[in-house]
Amino acid sequence: MNQIKSKLLLNQCQDYLVKLGLEFVAKKALYLTQGVNNTCFRVETQCGKILLLKHFDRENNFKVTLVEQYLAKESVVPNVIATSEKHKLIAYQFIESVEFNKPLHLQSLVTKLVVLHNLNSDYDYEEINLSALFSSYTELAEYKNYQATINLLLAKLKNYPYELGVCHNDLVLENLLFSDNDSWIIDFEYVGLNDVYFDLAALSSSLKLSEQEKSQLLSVYFEQSNISEEQLEKLNLYQKVYNLICYFWYLKHGFTRHALALKPFIND
Repeated sequence: MNQIKSKLLLNQCQDYLVKLGLEFVAKKALYLTQGVNNTCFRVETQCGKILLLKHFDRENNFKVTLVEQYLAKESVVPNVIATSEKHKLIAYQFIESVEFNKPLHLQSLVTKLVVLHNLNSDYDYEEINLSALFSSYTELAEYKNYQATINLLLAKLKNYPYELGVCHNDLVLENLLFSDNDSWIIDFEYVGLNDVYFDLAALSSSLKLSEQEKSQLLSVYFEQSNISEEQLEKLNLYQKVYNLICYFWYLKHGFTRHALALKPFIND
């Protein structure tokens, strides 16, 4: 049965290669389990090239490839090899990610974020509304336990300047790739306008940065030698907001183990 499934998977990926207009012959194919809005495969070809094939399961999400293709030219996203709007397919260079190394990779990630946040392309960006985002989770039983906290956090954020940029909005660790000397960002399904601190806060959580490392993050990002208490306070507020959004998202999509792992941070 496993051999039959493997053959079917290989045939499916070969069909995708043809639809992308690529002349590669698939040698091995592996279904990758991550992703809610798309289906991904690691495909090794007979010529030795390894590709990541992604099929967008929701038709309207394919338009994010406009952003990704531009960012690939800036080395923010892995190299885009081919796309097919008709078939909602895209092929990237596959990167075997290594473990995150703070001294090595943090500077690289910040550089990539600066490029993203200052992006100017032909894409209809939606501006993220945090109040509306939280309202999409009100049906969850757990929501009422944190409603007062959410209202307080959003009220406090209004006291800080709003620094708008094109944000990824989903910088979980699974959406970051690392090599021995570089880093990349993937999966832009939630790209939109937001305060840049939201992405910086997401990095702080995903990479488990200390207070000192968060100060270094802001210093590199804003090219400032001295970071104010106000900047750190704003980052920490956004980090609490980000952790709560992740917590509710995990609960809503059935990732209970991930939600429980976040519980100590949202109760802090």
